[in-house]
Amino acid sequence: MSKMSNGKYRQQLAVRVGKGDSPAMRKIFRSAMTDEEARFLLDLPTPTQELAAKYGMDQPAIEDKLLGLARRGLVIPSGGGLRFPEDLVVLHNGIMSATPQWPWNRSGPRNSFRERIS
Repeated sequence: MSKMSNGKYRQQLAVRVGKGDSPAMRKIFRSAMTDEEARFLLDLPTPTQELAAKYGMDQPAIEDKLLGLARRGLVIPSGGGLRFPEDLVVLHNGIMSATPQWPWNRSGPRNSFRERIS
């Protein structure tokens, strides 16, 4: 895959969620994913075998990539397979509940519900 620095694929995702003209959405997407990850997200939902063939990767590598994107709140399950959440509330909630290791979640682990009520 070639390196894309202009954010072409992130822009396409922004258009898909109805925020193609939003500087805020471009900034959020720039923080949440690389442009190559956005390219990958645009192809979802697609069977892992087809993704592996398209991206020149083996199926376990595709599954690892999908798992990583899911852990970051960038893919959700649907009837047709994993996909990018086009509803902004679902996307927001997915990103904000993502594991704390990602750059937009630098404040560290949040207290779990159980810790908050103890």
